[in-house]
Amino acid sequence: MLFNILSSLLWAYSLILSGHYLYKYLLDKHGVDLTHYIEYIIIILVVLTTTPILMKAFKRKKVA
Repeated sequence: MLFNILSSLLWAYSLILSGHYLYKYLLDKHGVDLTHYIEYIIIILVVLTTTPILMKAFKRKKVA
């Protein structure tokens, strides 16, 4: 139980820090402001995470 709590806190903290530093890096080095593309980023993440589930569901229906 302790490892689950610790790993979830570390995961969340690492995502926040990586997002912060990635934003600063892209803004400073390449002039890209991620706030203008946040909708696209979220849509891509949702599509990427749901595609395997949908593929598995469609394969299961074909076999049955």
